[in-house]
Amino acid sequence: MASDDLKPTMLGFAVYRATVEGQDLTFWATDTPTDVRVEGATCDTSVPVEGLPEETFSDDVFENIRCGDVYDSVPQLTKAMAEMQLTDKRVLELGAGMGLPGIWAALSGANVVLSDRHPAVLELLRRNVRLNSTTAEVRSLSWGEGAEWLVNFDLVIAADVLYQEGIVGLFLGTAAAALRPGGM
Repeated sequence: MASDDLKPTMLGFAVYRATVEGQDLTFWATDTPTDVRVEGATCDTSVPVEGLPEETFSDDVFENIRCGDVYDSVPQLTKAMAEMQLTDKRVLELGAGMGLPGIWAALSGANVVLSDRHPAVLELLRRNVRLNSTTAEVRSLSWGEGAEWLVNFDLVIAADVLYQEGIVGLFLGTAAAALRPGGM
């Protein structure tokens, strides 16, 4: 099938369950289990696979295809955060995707903002926040664009977000702008 023939409405999303660094997470992700790289993640077959409205997808077919994937660094990032004291810390996840590290941080007591620019991802993030009953906030953010709320974070995290040429500077600039003095 040519990339021109791939319609976003053909993409399916399923609910998974996994225990990650001691936190039980429930989350929407791609309905292709091999693209959900979280050890022990199981698909909840009691919840039907769903698509998303076509208007939530962009014109970038490759960005649409990645929508819903959970990559290898997600468990590694949560493992690193498990060594930190996150209670009452302000945490920003850039390019959150399915938001698992940020949701994990929220369940661990952090005040979290999950950010992404892709409308379909933002919809799945909202669903994942609700599924996990967290107070994490979901915000639309394109790197390099200022936002009044993008200040004074104690920790900025991201997992598998640098996969296009020319975005490293935008990513680093956004992370730097978001951090409070002395933040990580």
